[in-house]
Amino acid sequence: MNKTAGLALLAVMICANVKAQDMDAILAQADSLSKAGNYADAIALLEKNIKLFETGNPEDALAYSRLGDLYYDLKDFRKAIPNYRKYVDIRKPYAEQEPGRYAEWLYKNMALIGQCQSKLNDYPAAIKTYIEVIVVLDKYKSDIKDYLKEKANKYGSLAWYHLFNKEFENAELSAKKGLEPDGTQTWIKTNLAHALLLQGKSAEAEKIYNELANTTYNDEKTYCKTLLDDFELLEKADIVPDTRKIDIVRIKANLENKHKTEMLERSKKEQQIKLIKQSPIKGISMGASFSTVLSYLKSRDKATDNIKTRKDNSGTGISSNKPQISFRINGSEFDITVRSYSFYFANDQLYTIYLQVVNSENDENQKKLEPLYTVFAEIYDKPTIYEKSEHGDEWSMISSYKKILTWADSDDRGIKSDYTNNDFRMDVTLKFYDGHNK
Repeated sequence: MNKTAGLALLAVMICANVKAQDMDAILAQADSLSKAGNYADAIALLEKNIKLFETGNPEDALAYSRLGDLYYDLKDFRKAIPNYRKYVDIRKPYAEQEPGRYAEWLYKNMALIGQCQSKLNDYPAAIKTYIEVIVVLDKYKSDIKDYLKEKANKYGSLAWYHLFNKEFENAELSAKKGLEPDGTQTWIKTNLAHALLLQGKSAEAEKIYNELANTTYNDEKTYCKTLLDDFELLEKADIVPDTRKIDIVRIKANLENKHKTEMLERSKKEQQIKLIKQSPIKGISMGASFSTVLSYLKSRDKATDNIKTRKDNSGTGISSNKPQISFRINGSEFDITVRSYSFYFANDQLYTIYLQVVNSENDENQKKLEPLYTVFAEIYDKPTIYEKSEHGDEWSMISSYKKILTWADSDDRGIKSDYTNNDFRMDVTLKFYDGHNK
């Protein structure tokens, strides 16, 4: 290579490096604008400099993906689609060459095209797109994280789109295909039930509706409200056959009654949580002073010699690993004997309480506290079960409080009504925490 050619190549390399830095800076600035809610400015910045992203390499696609996301957030789905499509067009050949690097984002952007089409009520197009997405998922399944879960989700969404395209048999088929790879995706059953009902298979549909009405998911809610919302959308889209409307009226009435009961129970639970946060233990309120709590414990704990206090730079606390005391936890009808307790203070105000209430020595507390576990799990540390290792006396956590409730009256893994055997133990520590005083 002669000197002139070498200088020319160096100039090209420097220019390419400067261009790459410019691209990164523009993307970073657009991200900063969008995080601040300035979507219009972010879009203007990217579109003004879009020619920078025409270098013929896979990173060009990033600007189009960002634009698609920005238009999506603004609910301008018509403008989002061509940007996602441009991303797909750029990345598709690179996914063939390096699937481990590009395949996952390829199918995700394809799916976003389908979602935009569904938002525009273009269900035939959304169906076509999602069928293509599933093909891509299968093609690159070894390179897709959570492949089975993703495939199940895409079939579940495809079932929903088939419903709104009045293709009820195809909706049923897609929902069933979604449940095959990952049966834990319970939400897909909602679409299966709708597909069955709209075909006139009322008995099969109602069996699923009844199951879902008693199935909890996010934040301990059942599917009642979800199903009622679905019916509203289906009726609004005018896709319910006249012959099925009487069935929907009956099913909705049952779900509404169930939902009212659920909301009433939830209101009671929220009130219970509020009361416990204010005063978790009878006689001790959050925010109480160090001296007040210490006096209370000394008057109640028969093993006063085991009470330890600490006041230093690392904090202030009162604890005992061998107490002889019982506490009445608000919401419980019983006094609970504890194995250990700790009370922590900040600015001379009580803000955290730990009570070890269940273990292999006093597991009778388990049944006393069981009615409160759903409350504890929502606002405090969750009770746990520990399993002995095969190599000695080490213990490791194997379950949250939900599994304790599941095992409470079963023989599963040898845990019976006493909640313990030689290989298992249960250490349940309740944490009462008021972050405002920390």
